[in-house]
Amino acid sequence: MQVRLATQDDEEAIWQFWEELELFDPYWACAPGRHHPNRSQLEAWLRGDFAIALCDDNGIVMTEVFNPRTARSHVTNVQRERFADAVPAVFSWVKERVGCSPWGACVSPEMTENFLSIGFTQTGRILRWT
Repeated sequence: MQVRLATQDDEEAIWQFWEELELFDPYWACAPGRHHPNRSQLEAWLRGDFAIALCDDNGIVMTEVFNPRTARSHVTNVQRERFADAVPAVFSWVKERVGCSPWGACVSPEMTENFLSIGFTQTGRILRWT
């Protein structure tokens, strides 16, 4: 499994990954109750509005859109069966790259439990990778 910063060359593969998640397993596409990012958002993020960590294991298994200055998580998309190994790998990579623990809000109780089960801590609605 390889984690790296996505580039504009990855745009089509990322879009296809997001579309497949939305179609086949929407619970894991972004977050429950949130709107799927659109193509113009993806383009803006790849131009530097945010950074996108891409986890690849013979195909994309996770993308993490995050603020490259604060490590705030913006949008997480992950294959259900890869949650337990991809999320720690990506958030550890982000922590090393930015220099502080990634964090973000989670509105879904079920998804919050998933994050807590793999090592995140919670303060109010904020989850933080440690």
